[in-house]
Amino acid sequence: MGRDKAELLYRGRSLLEISLAALGGLERIALVGESRVVPNPALERVPDAPGVVGPLAGLIGALRSEPQAAWVVLACDLPRVEPRVVDWLIAQRDPEFDAVLPRVGGRAQPLVALYEPSALPRLEALGDSGEPAPSRLAGQRRVALVAPPDDLLACFVNVNTPEQLAAL
Repeated sequence: MGRDKAELLYRGRSLLEISLAALGGLERIALVGESRVVPNPALERVPDAPGVVGPLAGLIGALRSEPQAAWVVLACDLPRVEPRVVDWLIAQRDPEFDAVLPRVGGRAQPLVALYEPSALPRLEALGDSGEPAPSRLAGQRRVALVAPPDDLLACFVNVNTPEQLAAL
């Protein structure tokens, strides 16, 4: 992208603002990772886990920062995300599962997901494995892969290039 995705604008709002609005109904919201963008100085910051690369560093950092809490994770590159996605994720929560990963287009979506505290050892094992892709949780025991309803599918469209954002 050439710059922090959180700064990119979609319909006059930054992608970070859009994500924060989708999370607005939660009791606690934290910005995880190294983003330089902070729309509200009071917003809690959680650092990435040291020694871990990519998005997995943020997931591990979040779970380590509050070991008794479940985390709804929402990447900041989802210009069409809505609060309904967060509500839907929370409704999928089940004590039988360590994580709930939506399955969209045949692929697990680990950055629009819900993680229980019990997921931390699994995520740390991925970090230690040399293949730190959180999508590798898909198919593991106690990880739910759930298809969202059709009316939420547009919320899962992420952008990785300026051209993708412009096309929206």
